[in-house]
Formats: sequence, structure tokens, C-alpha cells
Amino acid sequence: MARPRRTGEPIIGGQALKAAIHVARARAGIPSDVQLTRVSGVSYDTLMNWYAERTVPRPHELKKVATALGTSYAELMEVYEGRGAQPVPLDQAIRELAAEIRVTRQAQDSHVAALVGAVEALLRRETPEDEPESTPAPAEPPRAYRRRRRTDPDPDPVTA
Repeated sequence: MARPRRTGEPIIGGQALKAAIHVARARAGIPSDVQLTRVSGVSYDTLMNWYAERTVPRPHELKKVATALGTSYAELMEVYEGRGAQPVPLDQAIRELAAEIRVTRQAQDSHVAALVGAVEALLRRETPEDEPESTPAPAEPPRAYRRRRRTDPDPDPVTA
């Protein structure tokens, strides 16, 4: 059973693992622990036992969870043992992700603008300014789209 944590003492064990898994789960887009257990193949009771420090994570089970979360076994084990850095709080992770998305969006917008400029330059180069652009005469519409004469009887809907 987990002993109470003193103020200022780092979080280790099941509570640290729980926090790390929840942050990684949010990043992976897995909405709940139940969904994580379905994706990873580790039972829900096993996960809850880790969180409550009733059992120590077995390597093969923690590897399954790490794979499902897109993180490494070593990273989760370091958090559990208190050797690694504490997991980033979820609100901070969300802010970092939003900032990364903003930067990516701005970069995409600038790339699109550069591509549009390059295409426009190519079009200007292909059409010399001294030659007027010729527009082709409109082609006669296909027979199916021509207007029927008023003298034609209405077509039979079954055979038309």
C-alpha cells in the first residue's frame, strides 16, 4: 500500500506512473484508461493495481502499454522508479502542442504562398506579353445538351 507523500517530496511509483500514462494517453488521443487497456491488451485491473501500488509493473505488460501510447518502456519505468523527469502537466503539454500547431500552420501558409508565387511566375513566363492571349472559340455543346426542337414529341421516359 502506498504511504502518504510528504510536501515537497517527488512523486514516484504508481502515482507518477499514472500521471505519465495520462499525459501520454492524452497525446496519443486515447480518451480513457479503459480504452488504453483495449488498445494495449493489458487488463484494467492490472493498470489500477499499478496506480495504487498494489503490484509492480511487469516488463512485458508495461511494454504493451508503452507501445500503445507511442512512448518507450524505459521512459515509463524511469518515471515509476523516480529516476526520470516528472511528466509534463497536461495543461502545459496542451499549450506546447497548440503552439507547435500554430507554428506549423504559419509555415504551411508561407509555403503555400511561395508555391502560388512560383506558379504565377511560371505562367507569366509562358505567356509573352507582346502576344495577345487567344481564347479558343466555344465548342459546340455535346448532342445530349442541345436544346430540343419544339416539334419533337416528349421522349418516353422508359426508353430515353
